[in-house]
Amino acid sequence: MALNQTENVWNYTFINDEPIESVAFGDGLFLPVAAPIENIISPTGWTFISDNTTFVQWLYAEDTPYPNAIAPGGSLSGFQFESTAPGVEDTYILTPFDSTSGLLQNEVTGRILVPSLVPAPSALTAFVIGAVPDVVLLRRRHNRK
Repeated sequence: MALNQTENVWNYTFINDEPIESVAFGDGLFLPVAAPIENIISPTGWTFISDNTTFVQWLYAEDTPYPNAIAPGGSLSGFQFESTAPGVEDTYILTPFDSTSGLLQNEVTGRILVPSLVPAPSALTAFVIGAVPDVVLLRRRHNRK
């Protein structure tokens, strides 16, 4: 996956890095979001579903011979929407299918920027939250003496 973001336009590219002799074609892309999104666009041969605030999922919509599916070694951009929210890293899900049997294969996950109005926890926040139980335990031990 790759992201090309210009101002409020988020344009993702689905990259199928399977070896060229593979039968695993790209069939679906799921992105979690935590902000309003609008003007969702799909590449030719694809459709989408979304609630416009928590997720968008693109699905391949054509039958064999799969003219617009993402072949092994190929890529396709145009998975796009608009959002004014800042980006945070989150997990995407790519769904491949076997072009000979038509069956779905194991999902592939990775991390990429997505719009979110919920900031990612900083390292300091995580440290402070993790240290609170230790401070409480130390205080209890001290008070018992």
